[in-house]
Amino acid sequence: MRDVPPTTVILDNGGHNLKIGTLESDEPKIIPNSIVKAKHEKKRVFVGHQQNDCTEKFSLFYVRPIERGYVVNWDTQQQIWEKTFDHLDIEPTTSRIALTDNNYLVPALPDVSSEILFEYFGFQEIHKATASGFVAEHAARIRKRSCVCVVDSGFSWTTVASFVDGILIQESVIRIDVGGKALTNKMKDWISYRQLNVSEETHVINECKEDVCFVTMDFDRSMEEIRKRFKTIEKRYLMPDFQSSFRGQVQNIQDPQPADIPSIVLGVERFAVPEILFNPSDIDIDQCGVAEAVIESISSSPEPLRPALAQNIIVIGGSSQFPGFRERLAHDVRSMLPSEFGCRVADDVANAETHAWNCAQGVLREERVPWIDRKEWDERGESIEFSKFFRTTISSAELKETRNFEEPKEQKEEEEF
Repeated sequence: MRDVPPTTVILDNGGHNLKIGTLESDEPKIIPNSIVKAKHEKKRVFVGHQQNDCTEKFSLFYVRPIERGYVVNWDTQQQIWEKTFDHLDIEPTTSRIALTDNNYLVPALPDVSSEILFEYFGFQEIHKATASGFVAEHAARIRKRSCVCVVDSGFSWTTVASFVDGILIQESVIRIDVGGKALTNKMKDWISYRQLNVSEETHVINECKEDVCFVTMDFDRSMEEIRKRFKTIEKRYLMPDFQSSFRGQVQNIQDPQPADIPSIVLGVERFAVPEILFNPSDIDIDQCGVAEAVIESISSSPEPLRPALAQNIIVIGGSSQFPGFRERLAHDVRSMLPSEFGCRVADDVANAETHAWNCAQGVLREERVPWIDRKEWDERGESIEFSKFFRTTISSAELKETRNFEEPKEQKEEEEF
């Protein structure tokens, strides 16, 4: 009797949401990567997908396993994974799992994910990569784009990294301590100071941010419109009551305001909040913005690769989904590049939040990635991870020694990504 091949589970373990499915899934399921407690239901906690059962999402208290991009609370992460696997009828003992994981690249941080997945859940095999790594490998293998610069703007942070043939150039990794969480917190602060105390309404204001914010191409011009009291930017946001409405509603400022529904008026907040991604110094974070990070990442890569990297910028992560983000990034990066360089930000990413998962699915279908099985793990432990997965990084010096660089051929500006 032939052995039944294991089901391949793909888990993009994000700071805000899990994206999970199998090799056969059309799209991943999106599940909150948090445990929530609500004031109106003091005797119950909502783990992962159970947050859909929480009817009144006022004043929620969150426990998250991931802080600043790394898993720091493994007990919480294990609880969420367990509920998720049960909810989706995933049987670990007949499955193997591909996991996006940042911890394994940082030896100073504890990474017990393999121990949990093998010893607690009983998965047959494990593969690990970063979300950006899956995107770069997909670009190299499937799209035949050997050089890519990946911008991942997620919940906890924003990272920029350059790759050649799916291999990370170590010096090119640039991290910015700004992501969706910081933007939501700043939006809460500004609204609470100017209008209505929403300091405990993380869920509501996060949705408000997603519904009304945009990236402006010209911050000073947008500020001038606000100062002149033009009504083209201002919107009214009707707060949900979780009885008749479960998500806030956006209104034009000229529309009549319902008398019985609390609301907030958003003007400068609409574009000043996502502007933090481009200028973290606006909130006293002494780091470069995302456009400067792209330039720094490309400049940290071997010189012959830089023109190709500038023409192959891929943007992923939930915090990159603001209208205007890609256009502003392309404009700002182009203005800082040498005049002979082209610049292209991919416009074919249908869903920036799930793109890494989709890329992982495409890569794994080719069956050319390394896996660790339980026997290897029992014999060698964490050292096997470094030998199998850490091979996907290389220093600029090693790259220059091992490759005979040729100047990249110029790519036509009108060529599709």
